Amino acid sequence: DEAKDDAPSAAAENGDGDTGKPGYQGVQIGEALDGRVITRNLSVHRVASAEELTSLVALAKTRRSTAATERNDESSRSHGIGIIRVGQPGYPPVEEGGPQEGTLYLIDLAGSERAADSKGHDKVRMAETKAINTSLMSLKECIRARTMASEPGAAADYFNPYRRSKLTLLMKDVFDIGCP
Repeated sequence: DEAKDDAPSAAAENGDGDTGKPGYQGVQIGEALDGRVITRNLSVHRVASAEELTSLVALAKTRRSTAATERNDESSRSHGIGIIRVGQPGYPPVEEGGPQEGTLYLIDLAGSERAADSKGHDKVRMAETKAINTSLMSLKECIRARTMASEPGAAADYFNPYRRSKLTLLMKDVFDIGCP
């Protein structure tokens, strides 16, 4: 089993990767010419127990960006994402005829904010709010497109906008209409 721990912040969504945590470099997400999603500043860990996974989740929580907002004293200003790949120990890899591994996405989304609740924000907090709301809107559009494309024979009629946000790009294999 493997777990990736990290949380791209709203700042990483904008490309600068500054979470305000000392020594932390933001997650970078892009797409290669062959369509693979490329990430930087993520860590991959093998885990053998629920306790090890719980420990990784606790570490990822320390990397979340939070700040006070008009509505909350401590509000998540980043999305927390854990990608868990589950395989079957003792079997050969899929390339050698073994079983396909499963992928589970655990996502703790930053909350959206209404414009009325962000009037007192400075420029940085406004950019953060905009990035969060944009990524949440992209997620909604991707879910809608994937749902509509799942109708028999409908896949060719729908475009999935997963490239509009780093969050949805990271989840490309979930939204890519060409995938089963």
